[in-house]
Amino acid sequence: MTPEIVFPLGLGGNHARWLLSIDPKFDFKLCYSNKLEDKVKWICDNVYTNRTWNTWLQKEWRYRKQLDLSIVLTHFLSPNGNMLVDSEWQRKKQLILRADNYTNIAYHYFMVNLGLNNQTLSVVLEEFKDWETALEKVKHCNLASKTILTSDCIGEPTLNREWYQQIVTWAGYDDLYEQASVIHAKYYQCRQQAAQDFVNYFESSEFQTHLNFYKNTYIAS
Repeated sequence: MTPEIVFPLGLGGNHARWLLSIDPKFDFKLCYSNKLEDKVKWICDNVYTNRTWNTWLQKEWRYRKQLDLSIVLTHFLSPNGNMLVDSEWQRKKQLILRADNYTNIAYHYFMVNLGLNNQTLSVVLEEFKDWETALEKVKHCNLASKTILTSDCIGEPTLNREWYQQIVTWAGYDDLYEQASVIHAKYYQCRQQAAQDFVNYFESSEFQTHLNFYKNTYIAS
């Protein structure tokens, strides 16, 4: 049964998997070499470069199928919703991410997906509350197959060592903190650049031209 990283929208489950992907036990066939330094360089050059707010999800989705062979990403704790009585779910190895500050998570996701999957920001925040409610039920199950990890630190400039050690322990992988830190630094740079590009675009004359068109031409007077 393939292990899963389960996380609410915007909380960086993709990044957690990229950090794990440099381990020799991860089935990583995207890079031209299986050497650790080559895999780190490949991720920095292909995943965390030329990425901004309106290309963020496209970058993530590009390699999803290949990476799913080793660790699956999902936003659903259980596919049928009846997780507490689902024996398959009880056995499934899952790393479940949560946050203390979901507002930051929501605004990051808004930046990279303006439509919020046809939802409003307030609805997304309510869904985070539902996520926390579901996690309380998971905690009460006290299953060895489930690891719940607070992950606000994923947006910090330096890779949190304790958080990283917990994800590699969950995966049964080697501690490659030094190399993972290189990838995390590139990820942080991408987040910062994407946010700056987001601000620049919506303050730009180009976007003002679009607004003027809708206000003065598109909308019937």
